[in-house]
Amino acid sequence: MLRTFFSTALAFAVAGLLFSVSAQEQAQPQPAAVVAESAAGSQLIFSLGLSYRNFHSISFKGAAVPAYQGVFSILEGPDGIGSYADKVNNYLWPVGGALVVDAYVVTSAGYAFSGNGGTGFQESLAPVLGLEMPFYNDGRMTLSAMANLQFFDFDTAAGMPGKAGAQEYTETFSLIAPFGGIPGVDYYLPSGVWPGSRVDSNYLRAGGKSTFDMQLYELDLGLKLAYAFNNGLEVNLAAGPSLSLADMESSSYSVLRNPAGTALASRRARDNDLEYIFGAYFSCGASYWFNEHYGLSLDLRYDEAFSHADTQLADLNLDSWGGMLKFLCRF
Repeated sequence: MLRTFFSTALAFAVAGLLFSVSAQEQAQPQPAAVVAESAAGSQLIFSLGLSYRNFHSISFKGAAVPAYQGVFSILEGPDGIGSYADKVNNYLWPVGGALVVDAYVVTSAGYAFSGNGGTGFQESLAPVLGLEMPFYNDGRMTLSAMANLQFFDFDTAAGMPGKAGAQEYTETFSLIAPFGGIPGVDYYLPSGVWPGSRVDSNYLRAGGKSTFDMQLYELDLGLKLAYAFNNGLEVNLAAGPSLSLADMESSSYSVLRNPAGTALASRRARDNDLEYIFGAYFSCGASYWFNEHYGLSLDLRYDEAFSHADTQLADLNLDSWGGMLKFLCRF
């Protein structure tokens, strides 16, 4: 809101200054060249060029990995961590094997994933097509209705570390040879966890990757106030509402691994969405006319969106500064 207030105040201040300059110059005889420019100002102006916007980083939220309990024996070490349910009752008592073997239960809380992904220079550029129709002229001052259409294409990915809901811990128990069992045929039997054996550990690693693809179409309408000099130079202010269509696709892959890199658990998620986002913009700039029909313009611009472009897995704030460089053609 504060930025909007300052932008509005600046617009009124500069507009007042331009009107003041115009009033002073109207008291003086105007050269023939200015009259010619004023007449040309009533014609339709088409523009084509390149737009740049300094977008915020994209906030990612990955698919959560639930709580996990794994097990390994002292014979294989932490690299052998696997699912407790799959392994604890499947430790074979080898021929010549010990009657009792220490083993460990590794318990971790669920993992959440979040991170940021930057938009590259390519995602910040867009073609822009413009149309301007002057409808009021007073000496060097011209008031026009205008419209711009922009298209941005995003393709962003980010890796994310997993954040555990609580500290991982490890407890010790015993694998005991079965009474009357046959080595090489029967399996060790697990004992209960040793009292007081719980210690904090950090064996497991969690990581994830999220992607965000978006096609952003923005149409803005506005009023443009321009002041023309004798040498073909023109300065201007413009402001108005905007409407954006965000076509978004997002996905996430999260995985939990043991120290050897073996995947122990994983989750995938996908969410696509289509949103209409209202906003407003303010710009100031200058243009130079090489002759009555062709020119070049450069504008500094601020866009403010009234909501974010987001899915369940990604969020992008569309408020941004930017600029436009356009070739002008007047008919």
